[in-house]
Amino acid sequence: MVGRSTARNISRNSACEVRPYTELDEHNVVALAETVRAMDPGAPHIDGSRWRYLCTDPHADPETHFRVLETSEGEIVGLGYRFDLPRHDGGRFRAVCVIVHPDHRRNGAGAELFQAIAVEDDRDPMDQGWHLATVVDNRSLAGLPFAKAMGFKKSSQRLVLARELPGRPLPDIDSDASLERFLGANAYKDWAALNNEAFAGVEGVPPVTADELEDGRPESFRPEHVRFARIGNERVGFLFLRETSEGGYIESLGVSPKARGKAVGTALAAWALGYLHERGHSSCEIVVDERNKAALKIFTRLGFEETARRTYLVKKPRTRRRRAR
Repeated sequence: MVGRSTARNISRNSACEVRPYTELDEHNVVALAETVRAMDPGAPHIDGSRWRYLCTDPHADPETHFRVLETSEGEIVGLGYRFDLPRHDGGRFRAVCVIVHPDHRRNGAGAELFQAIAVEDDRDPMDQGWHLATVVDNRSLAGLPFAKAMGFKKSSQRLVLARELPGRPLPDIDSDASLERFLGANAYKDWAALNNEAFAGVEGVPPVTADELEDGRPESFRPEHVRFARIGNERVGFLFLRETSEGGYIESLGVSPKARGKAVGTALAAWALGYLHERGHSSCEIVVDERNKAALKIFTRLGFEETARRTYLVKKPRTRRRRAR
């Protein structure tokens, strides 16, 4: 979440108007995101491919969940979007992101966008019981004050780890796992099963289906972006990476609990480094929960170093007060 504002007198102080997003806004939205990131390194990285990936996410509907902030001259100076995700405890939460050009952050624009996409209406039964969630990068000076002003509180923190490619030589890896390409009729089914097994109960990682993985593939997806790890006759781990104009990203890496401690994750991550280097990328990045000591040990051993911290914040749903009789 990027922006700083106050929720008071929003309409009166804002010289902009919030309106629904349309497909015709794609170019201008991407241009805005890239401009903001150049000015604020903590802003989300959104290029054309990434934006189209967000627009096809199975938990988001651009027509109802995305909004843009437009000046009276027709210039887009802000955008906001959300994803409606299931919680492992049976509840629901909305992941919210707000991006506002620095020149428009002090006139209530960020708060106006937030209210437009968070949609907390106590009168609507369909809009009750939602936990709101957002992410703030510590490189963004405005992000955390804005999130706190909107009522968010810290939930957890994740570390952004990066490694230059080729970087220092990789250590010797002693693993019983063999790596397999993303092939076969059951590839998406196995990917979903491994994901759900590896991340069962992890906050902010909802279970997925094979159809959701297939339908939500990023535009730049290649079968080579997924690798399975096998021990014996069973697939026990997976890795999914992404390629962008800024470098390579390990989007997700999961290992079955029964195969942990067997260097499966290390073997998968080492493969990703080699693949991205061969593809001409100069760096690789991954985000890891600071409480995940096993993952931090893997990536530290492979030469990754911390470059930033991202705070995950939540805002619990409001509870109705019972009227005294």
